[in-house]
Amino acid sequence: MDCKLSLKASTMARVDFYVDKQPKQSKKDYNLRELVFEDEAKKVVINRETGLLESFIVNGKEYLSGGAFAPVMYDDIADPWGWYLRSIGSNPKPFALSENPLYDGLPSVNVTEDGELLTQVESHFECSRSFVNVTYKIYKDAPYIDVRLYVLWNENEKALKIKVPTCLKDAFLAQTAYGTESHETNGEEFATQRFVATKGTTDDVIALYNKDVYSSSVQDGTMYITLLRGVAYCAHPIEDRPLFDGKRVVEYVEQGKHEFFFRLAVNNEVEMEKLSEEFCDSQFALNAYPHGTEKELESGVILSNPNVVIKVLKKSKNGKHVVRLINNYHCAQACSIYIMGVKKELNFSPFEVKTLSFDGKECWEEERMIV
Repeated sequence: MDCKLSLKASTMARVDFYVDKQPKQSKKDYNLRELVFEDEAKKVVINRETGLLESFIVNGKEYLSGGAFAPVMYDDIADPWGWYLRSIGSNPKPFALSENPLYDGLPSVNVTEDGELLTQVESHFECSRSFVNVTYKIYKDAPYIDVRLYVLWNENEKALKIKVPTCLKDAFLAQTAYGTESHETNGEEFATQRFVATKGTTDDVIALYNKDVYSSSVQDGTMYITLLRGVAYCAHPIEDRPLFDGKRVVEYVEQGKHEFFFRLAVNNEVEMEKLSEEFCDSQFALNAYPHGTEKELESGVILSNPNVVIKVLKKSKNGKHVVRLINNYHCAQACSIYIMGVKKELNFSPFEVKTLSFDGKECWEEERMIV
């Protein structure tokens, strides 16, 4: 089924769909050591014997140097603040493919969807008393894949990370508030936000976009993303005293079920801010019934430069429209902004944030950050 719809910026349309039953199609035979999926944008290889993403080739170039999205358990400490820690965890222990997955009767590695738009593969892992399900969503003709981790975590004083070995080893980049930071690649842990990436000698990066994960490190081109820590509540270190006496039940943080969402992509460094917005602020469908007799409105906000990103769009208390924009890149950017058909030319310094207000007619003003 093909459905093509063109919309003006910041507008909405209603689309009617009708179900047409089709004959059931037989599933392909995937009883191979490697699951290979290739289209015009990429080539993806998942190893059936490990359940890991072994290869990610974009434009003929390999970006992975080993099995990616491997869950790994580390020895940790009970201190939830991590006083004196420069990195989290020691003695890594990889999860193994489950011989008896959490859901009885499922194969350890299984192709669950394979259609015109999407191929989906699930891998099931376990270690000690905990389980991890990794689901790879491979979209046709898109230069990225999405990965969902479902975790049942039952560990105390252990940490859970995922490991993504890459071929780019020159730099470790990560999003911070209204900016991008370059960090050391020595395995030290850093606070990071919606994206982390490794970079080589060119402008292309292999980036890992995420929802609600805030701690990462890179060593030898391998990204380590910290997901969970089995730490105790309020176990504050004081000199050489024990954290607790061991004679009572102590509650531990982050036990139970968790979900994590990632997108692995190859793109230009300047695109990371925009692509992180696209991944984290997902599209949504609105149940609406426009009757089609109202006057067509002008488009909302349009930017001429896709590398300048809208961070805030709202109405202020005085009734003006407020737009906050960021150039999250180390080079200057020029951009035209249109709102309700009125245009303004803007020039951004590296990593500059601008806040503009618009009166709804023709007057633009540059404001302080907070309005």
